[in-house]
Amino acid sequence: MEPIRIDLDPFEMSKQKVYKDLKHHLYVELHEHKLVYSYSFYSSCVKDENDPSLGWEDHYDAGEEHYHKSSIGGIERYWLRKPELWCFKFKIACAPESLMVYFETESKCREFFDKISNWLFNESV
Repeated sequence: MEPIRIDLDPFEMSKQKVYKDLKHHLYVELHEHKLVYSYSFYSSCVKDENDPSLGWEDHYDAGEEHYHKSSIGGIERYWLRKPELWCFKFKIACAPESLMVYFETESKCREFFDKISNWLFNESV
């Protein structure tokens, strides 16, 4: 199976504004037996989440996470009232936290959900 790359659109959140004009990437890549979540972007973040009046600071985030297909214990998608986003959650066995991907629209979240569930259950993506 050739890897399937699903590019994700970065967007502004209430406490993080991504600099889209600078080089960045954000994607999920599906391999036969593993999932790769990769990100690299510059943003401006609030200095203190509890007190946004303290101002903003530049921030760089980058990383790559690999998960074996068999370690994905479940997936779900749901609406977050605050900050008004759609959330897609991977429940990963033996991981301290779930992997979450956010979307501005239900249609993008549903499209992502369909691709991931098809890959998990060995249907064509």
